[in-house]
Amino acid sequence: MSGYDCVYLDYTPATIYQPSESYCDYGEENGYNCDNCPHRLTQEDLYGIREDMEYDRYIDEVEFGI
Repeated sequence: MSGYDCVYLDYTPATIYQPSESYCDYGEENGYNCDNCPHRLTQEDLYGIREDMEYDRYIDEVEFGI
């Protein structure tokens, strides 16, 4: 996917055997619509946030044994 994606949209790319799939991770059954999502980031932004979280977990594990 390109452009800005909803942070709650879970996307699985296509393979040879199956088409791509996406669903709203936030819960469409609760009335939330990812098509009108106000929380949008690029994939690069999401990747950077994930890296920061993993680094923080690593520091916690090394310094505090968590």
